[in-house]
Amino acid sequence: MSTDPTTNGEDPQPEARGDSWREVGEQIQGLVSRIAEAFRSAWAEERSSESAQNDTAQRLEDDLRASADRLERVFKRVAAETEDERSATMKTTRAASSKAMGEARVVAARGLRTLNEQLDQLAKTLERERANREHDQNADHENDSPSDQP
Repeated sequence: MSTDPTTNGEDPQPEARGDSWREVGEQIQGLVSRIAEAFRSAWAEERSSESAQNDTAQRLEDDLRASADRLERVFKRVAAETEDERSATMKTTRAASSKAMGEARVVAARGLRTLNEQLDQLAKTLERERANREHDQNADHENDSPSDQP
């Protein structure tokens, strides 16, 4: 049990304890009042600065909208001024693409024909090897089988 230094370990009077708690209550009440006042003040400042921020935000939005409109006009002007060049570029691109596809078809067809020829040669080689194995096996069986001896 701890001892209170102000009472030299003796139990304080009930009146003194009541005064102490009353003092604590008053301090808490003062603290709560100061917090409430600070909150009201901050709230009022925030509301007044909110309208200033809304004005700033509206001006920023207007500036952004005006910039976007200017950019749109510039893009339309550039598009109109470069229509002939873009059209010529598209025609050239289509022609080059068509030519490249035609060349790719020729190369692909040539490659497929070569592959087909190589596969045909491989198939013939495999057939010859199989026929040679069968011939060798038949010859081995003839040598191993007993002759018609009496």
